[in-house]
Amino acid sequence: MKQNRTEKMDFRCTPEEKKGIEDLAKYLDMSSGTLLRNLTLSSYEDAIVFKKLGLLKGARKYQDFKEKYSQIFKPTLPGMD
Repeated sequence: MKQNRTEKMDFRCTPEEKKGIEDLAKYLDMSSGTLLRNLTLSSYEDAIVFKKLGLLKGARKYQDFKEKYSQIFKPTLPGMD
C-alpha cells in the first residue's frame, strides 16, 4: 500500500550522474524518482544500522577518504563509467 507521499526533496547532480540514474531506472523499468527513492531509503536504513552500531562516523570518514582518493576506486565494469 502506498503511503501518502506529500513531501518533496531535491538534490543536484552532474549531467553524467543524471544520465546514469535515468539509464539504470529505464533498465529496471521504473521511473527515476522511484529508483532514487528506493536507493535513498535503502541507504538511510543502512545509516541507521551503522549509527546503532556506532559506525556511522567511521563510515563518513571512509566516504571522505574514498572521495579524496577517487581515482583508486574508479569502476572498471562496462557501463559503470
